[in-house]
Amino acid sequence: MRGNNHNDLNQYNKDIADALKLENSIQFQRIIESLPVSLYIINPEGVVLYANSKFLDLYEADEEHIGRKVISDYWVDAEKMDNWIKLINQCGAVNDVEMHLKTSTGKEFWAIGNGIKIQYLNETCILSAQIDISERKSIESALKISEEKYRLLTEFTSDVIWVYNWNLDKYTYVSPSIYYLTGFTSEEVLVLKPSEQMTEASLLLVRELIERNLQEFLLDTDSQKSYIIEMRQKCKDGEVIWVEASTKYRYNSDGEIEVVGASRNIEERKRVEREVLYLSYHDQLTGIYNRRFYEEELRRMNFQRNLPLTLVLADINGLKLTNDAFGHIAGDELLKRFTDILEQGLRSEDIAARIGGDEFVLLLPKTNEAGAETIITRIKTAIRAQNTGHSLLSVSFGWAVKQELSDHIDALFMQAEDRMYHQKLFESALMKNETIQLAKNKLYGSNAHELRHSENVGKWCEDIGKAMGLNQDILEDLRLLGRMHDIGKIGIQTEILNKTERLDYSDWLEIKRHPEIGYQILRSADEYVHVAEAVLSHHEWFDGTGYPRNLKGDEIPITARITAVVEAYETMVNGSIFRKPMTRQQAKEELVRNSGVQFDHQIVDVFITKVLEA
Repeated sequence: MRGNNHNDLNQYNKDIADALKLENSIQFQRIIESLPVSLYIINPEGVVLYANSKFLDLYEADEEHIGRKVISDYWVDAEKMDNWIKLINQCGAVNDVEMHLKTSTGKEFWAIGNGIKIQYLNETCILSAQIDISERKSIESALKISEEKYRLLTEFTSDVIWVYNWNLDKYTYVSPSIYYLTGFTSEEVLVLKPSEQMTEASLLLVRELIERNLQEFLLDTDSQKSYIIEMRQKCKDGEVIWVEASTKYRYNSDGEIEVVGASRNIEERKRVEREVLYLSYHDQLTGIYNRRFYEEELRRMNFQRNLPLTLVLADINGLKLTNDAFGHIAGDELLKRFTDILEQGLRSEDIAARIGGDEFVLLLPKTNEAGAETIITRIKTAIRAQNTGHSLLSVSFGWAVKQELSDHIDALFMQAEDRMYHQKLFESALMKNETIQLAKNKLYGSNAHELRHSENVGKWCEDIGKAMGLNQDILEDLRLLGRMHDIGKIGIQTEILNKTERLDYSDWLEIKRHPEIGYQILRSADEYVHVAEAVLSHHEWFDGTGYPRNLKGDEIPITARITAVVEAYETMVNGSIFRKPMTRQQAKEELVRNSGVQFDHQIVDVFITKVLEA
């Protein structure tokens, strides 16, 4: 375009120079006015001596401006105009100059013009012709901005922009940000083969996907469809990272097929996906598989090659009791211990999953009845070997074998469940009794004061029962109640139980939980269930202001009312960690003072007159 403008303006200047030689001014005027370019003549002072109508239109000027306006009024940069004029004066003519101009109203525009020295009105002047190139300049500016924008996008974005030539099987462009992705420079990548840039598995997958996507492109080359590919890309330092590439297909100017893509590091996203996937298929506490995984794995295993398939149900006995007696941390430890035993006792092809709070399921492929018994026996032996702590691990098992593909899994599950519950009837009761015995040993084994307190309370409770003429069953309950009334303290923090200074409000709230904890522990075992209600109630007050249920009068079991009187007296006369002992007389007076309020007055009277003073 610029070459053509240059030639046109040169021709116009030649025509004008010839016209100036004409003696007939009318002919001169006709030639000048017929030119499709802006034209003016200025004298050495820059005054516009002549301008054609195209000039008046381009510069938004009036005819009266001619002879009065100077040409600098139409230049945006007067210094550039001065340089232009100096160059014409030196060279005689200057061609193809871009001029930044403005109209008489101040509107800016761009033109390309020539200038030549001529003789006009008996003096040396400058003749100049201009063609408006504002539209072209605008297009060039927009193109330059666009090119700069896309250069910045490709060179400085964190995504890597690349072009892969399918026909040549190589990259023809890779943006500099590849260095921050893989450690390779653009130049290094361009000479690497695709097999040197990704893992073998990813390369096979990518080639397969490109082949498939390419077929879609060839069927509809005008389609702007994009594709997403995930691959494992090699880095210069030997590390391998996950990369996601967004790709499109096109023909280049040589008719070759190119894949244009943008790649980004998705290693962090993949890590999060792995964590989410892990959590969706694993039990959060134990790390073992969960019910969702078990159900999906069951479908995957339902093939002839896995038969016979044994399904095993396992249920941890007394987990709730362990939680109540020793705290939820101890219960969680039981679950983890069992999980560890399973991981060590099962084969690599076996599957173990936690499907409920205390329920587990095992899938044993290619395992018959005898094989299942061998595995379960091995697991039980490991359980017994670990039962040396304060909390007992006891697990009941039941199993069933799928012999044929037609065997329904629900029926198999029910068969295993029935077998497991049959075992649990005996094993669970035994475990609960053993756990309560452990709780007693833990509470009294390291605390002589608590042991002595429980023995004294048990003896005096039985003595009151005899004095009141209660039957033998109740007397046995009283004796047992004396030993077990504080069993709930096993669930209270040791720091609070052993605190020597006065207990604060939060400490008392914790201490006041022990009747409920004791109740939950004892009601779980048949041997102790008949005293559980009394343990729950032995801190109720006769007037209804006690805890935990605000029972009143005869609402409180008689065994609990007896225990309340005896426990208070024993604590007063023998003292506690943070309370000095009273004399027997002072303790009696305290019982009498609180009769009808905290204590049953009839029981207080029997205790003082028929037990203590007998």
